Amino acid sequence: ELEAAWVHATRAGELEPATAAFIDTLAEVCFRQGNRDEAVRHIRRCIELEPASEFFRSRLKQFADPPATAPATRPTAAGPG
Repeated sequence: ELEAAWVHATRAGELEPATAAFIDTLAEVCFRQGNRDEAVRHIRRCIELEPASEFFRSRLKQFADPPATAPATRPTAAGPG
């Protein structure tokens, strides 16, 4: 499904290159495919088109920041029971 979404979002961006909503969709698809660099590139384009948008700035943070990892757990020593 992501591949089809990528095809459609890419085509929409080609037809309407100044429509940030289409580019944002493409950024989301790239992000979900694990292509963070492409997602960041596309969302930066959205910010160029709509510089006052806090939404796109929050998306940039989401796409650019490394994913949170769970804290490391230490094995517990099995003691007398």
